[in-house]
Amino acid sequence: MLLHVLVWTRGEKNIMKIIINSKRIAENIQSEDALAELSKMDSFYEIRKLKVAVLLNGLDIEITKMNDYAQVFIDEFDIWINSNEYKIVY
Repeated sequence: MLLHVLVWTRGEKNIMKIIINSKRIAENIQSEDALAELSKMDSFYEIRKLKVAVLLNGLDIEITKMNDYAQVFIDEFDIWINSNEYKIVY
């Protein structure tokens, strides 16, 4: 997969802006039965993802970290968001 991302710099940091796709995050959250089988830490991670979906919905978010899978890191929630759960803002 080839990903082209518009990134600009502020000082020494590479910055890009995204908008969260809250509906997609909600669709990707596992079922209650599946969550019950996960470890507490994995369940907490899913809860943090829901918090991102609700609290950051519709906001432009500045991102400074992206991994090789096109996931972006939300510092405020210490969480990686999948490439189909956000849209890059130009």
